[in-house]
Amino acid sequence: LFAIAAVLAAKLVPQLNGLLQYGKVSLAKKEYQKHERDRWPPALVDQFIRFLVTITVPKSWFIHFYVLSSILSISNQTKSGDSKPYTVCVILCCMIMTQSCRRLYECRYVSKPNPQARMNISHYLVGIFFYTAISVNCLFQAITHDIAGSFSCSCVSLGMVLLVLAFVYFQYEQYVSHVYLALLVKYRTPQAGWFRYVYCAHYLQEICIYSCMAATGGVLPLTTRIPSNSNWLVVAWVVSNLSISAIETGKFYDEK
Repeated sequence: LFAIAAVLAAKLVPQLNGLLQYGKVSLAKKEYQKHERDRWPPALVDQFIRFLVTITVPKSWFIHFYVLSSILSISNQTKSGDSKPYTVCVILCCMIMTQSCRRLYECRYVSKPNPQARMNISHYLVGIFFYTAISVNCLFQAITHDIAGSFSCSCVSLGMVLLVLAFVYFQYEQYVSHVYLALLVKYRTPQAGWFRYVYCAHYLQEICIYSCMAATGGVLPLTTRIPSNSNWLVVAWVVSNLSISAIETGKFYDEK
């Protein structure tokens, strides 16, 4: 909740907008100069914001998120035992592992980031926290609810199968979107596939991917269902973060 509030604050407070921008929409210096004559915030806070906005790291460091998440999600597969909730935990961990490893592959072999592209250090640190949290959250659910067991196909319901199939579909669609963006002429407005309907199809697909993950924990009978409030908080974070990024990207394309 704090992370969601922080993202919304960075969007709503003009002086903090630079913290959200990276890559082609990274206009931190320009945005700050635009508002530097405002009387708020006070001088001391203003100086701190100026300093914070100028601390950036290469956008190519996105790969660190997926290296970390892949290692954590793979390590989560070492648990064993026998129960229905455990089966769900295995599927959730496999979903996270699939997402992390695919994105790691894309960052390494598909994406072609501009060597000059930067992102704010706060964006990088939040990304490290998020991808650590989603893996730890899955393991934490198993520990706190005393989930021990071995994977059992008899525990897999039709709803779970449908969610996994939807997850695989959105994985494929996002991969196609990322390949398309990598081949697109730089800064040209994407117009194929899902991009015919939304500016940031890959963001929408990511929201769908995490929604499938969150919903997986709720398809068991009430007596064995894993509380999934934390999973839906992850979805809320993804929606708030990517929606704001999509707005910034939309503005970039509209101004071209």
